[in-house]
Amino acid sequence: MNDLERSKGVSMRTENDIQELNLSYLFFIQRLAKEDFEKALEVTGLEGSVIDEIATLSIIDVTRLSRCGVLLMGFRGDVGQFRKAASNARVEERIQDIHLSMMMLSEGRHQ
Repeated sequence: MNDLERSKGVSMRTENDIQELNLSYLFFIQRLAKEDFEKALEVTGLEGSVIDEIATLSIIDVTRLSRCGVLLMGFRGDVGQFRKAASNARVEERIQDIHLSMMMLSEGRHQ
């Protein structure tokens, strides 16, 4: 496989990944709009009219839109918010590790 063929494979894989993410995002918006419109507004940051339009798209239209070649969703908030969320996730992971270790130690003592 030459460089051109390899780059086309990567490009095609990237396009497929983008389409899959877009499909998931659009179907998520449709479901959330039907279940809890206010939550859809809050979670997505989109205007109500955009959510209304997405909610009424057919499966064919969602599929077509998902193939637009760009990621339809993006990060919201600033870098500080992102870092805080990432830090909190690491802290929660450490707490889970400690909890698991404590449970394993406790089980070992009772055997």
